[in-house]
Amino acid sequence: KQRSRDAISALSNLQPGIAHRVRDNIVEDIDIRNVELEDVVEVYAGESIPLDGTILDGSSYVDESMMTGEPIPVARSIGDTVIGGTVNGNGRLRVQVKAVGEATLLSRITAMVADAQASKPPIQNAVDQVVAWFVPVVLGIAVLTAIGWLIFGGEDRLTYALVHSVSVLIVACPCAMGLATPISMMVGMGRAAELGLLFRSGEALQSLAEIDRMAFDKTGTLTMGAPTVEGIVSLETLTETELLQLAHAVASTSQHPVSKAVIAKATEGANPVTSSLLETVRSEHQPGSGVFAQLADGRTLHLGSLGWMKRLGYITADQEAIFDAKQHVTGTDVFLAVDGNVQGWISVSDPCKPEGNASISQLSRLGIDTWILSGDRDLPVQRVAASLGVLHAKGNLMPEQKAERIQRWEQEGHRTAFVGDGINDAPALAAARVGVAIGTGTEVAISAADVILISGNLLGVPTAVRLSRSLLSNIKMNLIWAFGYNVVLIPIAAGLLVPWNGWSLTPMFAALAMSFSSVFVVLNALRLRHFRP
Repeated sequence: KQRSRDAISALSNLQPGIAHRVRDNIVEDIDIRNVELEDVVEVYAGESIPLDGTILDGSSYVDESMMTGEPIPVARSIGDTVIGGTVNGNGRLRVQVKAVGEATLLSRITAMVADAQASKPPIQNAVDQVVAWFVPVVLGIAVLTAIGWLIFGGEDRLTYALVHSVSVLIVACPCAMGLATPISMMVGMGRAAELGLLFRSGEALQSLAEIDRMAFDKTGTLTMGAPTVEGIVSLETLTETELLQLAHAVASTSQHPVSKAVIAKATEGANPVTSSLLETVRSEHQPGSGVFAQLADGRTLHLGSLGWMKRLGYITADQEAIFDAKQHVTGTDVFLAVDGNVQGWISVSDPCKPEGNASISQLSRLGIDTWILSGDRDLPVQRVAASLGVLHAKGNLMPEQKAERIQRWEQEGHRTAFVGDGINDAPALAAARVGVAIGTGTEVAISAADVILISGNLLGVPTAVRLSRSLLSNIKMNLIWAFGYNVVLIPIAAGLLVPWNGWSLTPMFAALAMSFSSVFVVLNALRLRHFRP
């Protein structure tokens, strides 16, 4: 039990006990428990970052392998988020603390692993019902054994009755049955944590092992989630600079990857296109569609998909034909409407993650049918599907439409999983039998998911499936042994074979066999520590 908890202990020990707090340009060493939100701490080269926060000054390469499983240090600089417990590389950082105590990612992961280790998969419910009857049944068999030998035992009937009834009580092993599932869960969940995989419960683990269809979101899940602007098309009313300025004003109110691409384009170079003179008084995010903003001068701005513009009635059929002829074929196009009139669009592209092909290929070999369900236009969705080897893809889907499709698959008998990272993925993650969230995604997506990949590496998806199948197989092997052992040895201990060949079990050998049955279950579960991704 102690060895299987090494993963949690290792996670907890990552956090240093002392933080270098900076106040009035004076650095003082304080206990990490006394650090407060918004405090600024100094992190020197080679030290562990004490708490989650945002870099205010400095740049460095941070080793996040203990949290994400990725061995290559990641470049971090001003404005980037860093995780408590990760190791600062070659630079000095000043970090403003954004989470303390149980709110830190490390603390949440530790609690989640502990909860998952203690949870029961559905298979355990059936085992519990059998074990509940096991002891009274064994007591009954022991009594019947004693009565049988007292009646038919001949001259030494009392000796036979005593030896065989005691042997039945000793050889029977509810321990192996009771250990079969929790010991495998404890070891398997610890190994999963080491690999950067978090299961919220035993039910999620068993369900993931049984899925036959998996759907992916596109942006930020299969793609890098860091799109760049490839082109700007302005209609006759506005110049490209004016269009980008207005787009920047509305995009600044959103955290969507496409909005970040627009912001990056507007602020790049020596002469950034700022929107500082365009004060936003109200904004609203429409998941899967776009962003609405109202400026202080009274103008209303909508930045979003072609489908959203059509639903709002801002695009006629004739205009749509013109747009289709001019649009960037492979990228994602976001349209800008001012006071209900479309003024142009911005084309962005988002490269696929390099490990995407290998991940989809492995899932196919595991017998899982893969899909892409995206709110993006069908053309870029089909392009991503073709490049990654995904056989089925569907674009132009609203968040609720993704959830409805998954629910329909479940009604048809498929066991489904959905992989996503954004706010708009939350309904689909909740609707699927198993929701898998990319750990680099939004808090909403992570909260709605059953399985979390701490890193954004897609190879974690087939690894999670393989681990869940290995763990479930390990549990079944333990149960087969535990039940088979009792079914075979209890009749022998009762003396059922004595009249035929004289075979029996003395209480001493019964005790040895009973001990071995529990040891076998533990040793078999410990094999999961050697699972390799």
